[in-house]
Amino acid sequence: MLEVNNVTYIDETDDIKIGMFCRICEYLLSSAQDIESSREFGCCSECYVTFVESREKAWNNGWRPDDKTLNRYKESRRILISNLNKILEDVYESKF
Repeated sequence: MLEVNNVTYIDETDDIKIGMFCRICEYLLSSAQDIESSREFGCCSECYVTFVESREKAWNNGWRPDDKTLNRYKESRRILISNLNKILEDVYESKF
């Protein structure tokens, strides 16, 4: 993980510490849903839907995706985000 992952958000109302990045995929927590999911399950909302939602009991008992699955997942997210950025750049350039 990156050194920047050491930055911590502290919710003083509950005394909960949450990093700025998902502990599973290492992407920036960027929404209220991400913060809530990280608070409750230790991961962003995307990881929750992908890994936790259908196996919450196993997750709460310590199950986590193996390295091969996790690496494949992170690569697919990078591709999707890269494609989205390209589309947004094209839209922006066509307007100006």
